[in-house]
Amino acid sequence: MAESSTGLEIITVGQLRSGQLPKFGPPHDAIAMMHPAKQRALAANPFARDEDVGSIIGLVNGLPVGRMDAFPSVLHVDGVQHRVIYGSSLFVTEEARESGTGLMILLRFQALNPTVAVCGISQMIKPIYQKLGWTHFPMRRMVQIRRSRAFVQAILKSYPAARVAGWPVDLALTAHRGVVRLFSSKGARLEVVAESAASAAGVLRTVPSTARVCPDRSIDWYLWELGQQFSDEPSRRSGLYSIRDSSGAVVAVFMTKARRFETVTQRQLKNVVLASLQDWIIYEPAAIDEADLCLIAADQLGSAGPDAIEICVPDPETAARLKRYGFIGIGELDFLYKANAKSPVFKAEFKKASAWRLRPADGDNFFS
Repeated sequence: MAESSTGLEIITVGQLRSGQLPKFGPPHDAIAMMHPAKQRALAANPFARDEDVGSIIGLVNGLPVGRMDAFPSVLHVDGVQHRVIYGSSLFVTEEARESGTGLMILLRFQALNPTVAVCGISQMIKPIYQKLGWTHFPMRRMVQIRRSRAFVQAILKSYPAARVAGWPVDLALTAHRGVVRLFSSKGARLEVVAESAASAAGVLRTVPSTARVCPDRSIDWYLWELGQQFSDEPSRRSGLYSIRDSSGAVVAVFMTKARRFETVTQRQLKNVVLASLQDWIIYEPAAIDEADLCLIAADQLGSAGPDAIEICVPDPETAARLKRYGFIGIGELDFLYKANAKSPVFKAEFKKASAWRLRPADGDNFFS
């Protein structure tokens, strides 16, 4: 039997913008082509040039068996702007996983730029990154259950039983949140204001951070993130909010998203609305700290009636405080990067999480 041949097909951002993409025919186009909403999002990236790589397609015998998408952004390293290329949605079909195509795609991606990164990858594929020497920073995933129906149903395996058993649980959860508010006095003195694209420039300022490495948070970044998504999921919502003191001064901002999932996690929760805090900037630390901001954001997210709220934090002290306030620790959100000798973050001193200002919205995580 003839030996299979492997190869790569490179799609540029210019091709995504023009729509001049290769055709492989069904069912292969479903592997090679990204969702139209994702194509629009990557084409609209304000940091991307036409010649940048937008997608790497893995081929076996000339046909697609896997893909990894890519998009550029900016890292501020010691106050100087540098390019970073983020990876998105690396996958290989089950039939081709022994072909080495996935490794070939990832090695080609690593060669795109001195600094490359990913955020929110699956646990199944994480060992591949680690074997290739990527530096790993975990963000602790903290979850607050707001409505118990989906969780009780997963245990009882019955929707009618879950409806009956769920209401006393929900009553207890509501009472607990009321107690938490009593011990979080800062929230009572601060006002949350929903911001629009037109008002965003008036509330966003330079990120005050002691971290040496800060992913870009310019107005262009915010408007791109808030204006795009990687699917046409109708339930998905996102928003930017400012937190203001009694004088109306902006002391912090945060960004959120929410959407419905048919199934969530290995517990097979059904039809769950998950809301999450994705990004935040504190301008006045004397007025509000990170844990208080998370609680204020959770109240804002909870007003839309989600089943659960997810907040992923890099700081273990913030995670510990959220746990005391009734959040449950459920795994991690992973940020990983790879830097070659030409990268500004190549040195060992940057392999400490304390050198970085990281948020769940980094990479492609916000767009899902």
